[in-house]
Amino acid sequence: MQDAGLVAKRYAQALSDAIKDDGTFAAVRGQVRAMADLMGQSEELRHALANPVIPTEAKARVVRTIAERLGARAETLRFLDVLANNERLVLLADVADAVDGVGDQREGVHEVEISSAAPLPDELRQRLAGALGQVAGGKIRITEQVDPGLLGGVVARVGATVFDGSLRTRLTALRSRLTGTSQAAG
Repeated sequence: MQDAGLVAKRYAQALSDAIKDDGTFAAVRGQVRAMADLMGQSEELRHALANPVIPTEAKARVVRTIAERLGARAETLRFLDVLANNERLVLLADVADAVDGVGDQREGVHEVEISSAAPLPDELRQRLAGALGQVAGGKIRITEQVDPGLLGGVVARVGATVFDGSLRTRLTALRSRLTGTSQAAG
């Protein structure tokens, strides 16, 4: 089987290509996410959709019925039908993540990952968001994680660019200068 992430990205891109209107895409994106979250909460539903003994048509009916009860748009229903008919419903969580990624691209939102030794105070988080938004050239969505190994400071990743202001990196650089060696920061 192909890589699930790659398959999910292809479905997400196909959905984006099929829906030109940003408002419609945003609505479908939310509904796909809601369906994926619902599946994530129901182990019984996940097992049923992954069960090869249950016919594809039955799986499609179940998913369509749930989506209709949630008030899904026609575009969402068609997309879920395509996933069901191609036996890709088990990838719905990956597909929803990929649809979110495509949606962020459409909206010009950049994912920013911030690591710090301790949770950031709100004021610092807001200052970082403003500065990183300027660097990214648009709107950003921040994902924070605490990494005590940093000792202090912050590491921010915007796309492929890393801004490392961690105490660990500063100490490594200081050690290199003091010992006259050149070591790459870990």
